Amino acid sequence: MDMARVRLIVISENTAEEATHTAHILNGVAPGVPIVVRPVDSPDVPGLYEAHAARVVDTQRAVTEPLGRAVLDLLGIGRTREHHPDPTVMSLFAPAPGSSCAHTENLQPVLPKSPGCTECLRQGRRDWVHLRLCAGCGFVGCCDASPGRHARVHAEDAGHPVVTSAEPGESWGWCYLDSVTIEPDRAEAGGA
Repeated sequence: MDMARVRLIVISENTAEEATHTAHILNGVAPGVPIVVRPVDSPDVPGLYEAHAARVVDTQRAVTEPLGRAVLDLLGIGRTREHHPDPTVMSLFAPAPGSSCAHTENLQPVLPKSPGCTECLRQGRRDWVHLRLCAGCGFVGCCDASPGRHARVHAEDAGHPVVTSAEPGESWGWCYLDSVTIEPDRAEAGGA
């Protein structure tokens, strides 16, 4: 096969372990070609992040994000992206060197759980002001200026104090326990 002509690779209907292994191999064979993965079980987000998968469709969580939409979006066909964050795009927040927040140690890549505030959407609401992404698990919550304040509630209930802005063009983090803004590592191109 002429790999120079390949525009997209889709790995579908495999276990998470098989999909991650296959993504690592294909990334080596066709570097730079976007890889979309839809495992049949919970995805190995850190492994797929390391394999440079472009999109991950989590069939157990992101049922509103079908595989076809992710494929068409990567090919630039019929873009329908209205919400942020994209539940198929992995995120890893990398704090700036020397960050004073100890809660950013050992953060792993996360997959956003929804395209809007998870709790607001569950309640049939869309009245959030800004969105925050939990850097610990991918929960998407609304900010403190929103009526629900679901990002803060999740941080307190789940014990995940670090969030990142899920707003387009913003890359900062916030620690609810330390009440500090966390600047991103500008050298990390893949940061949240």
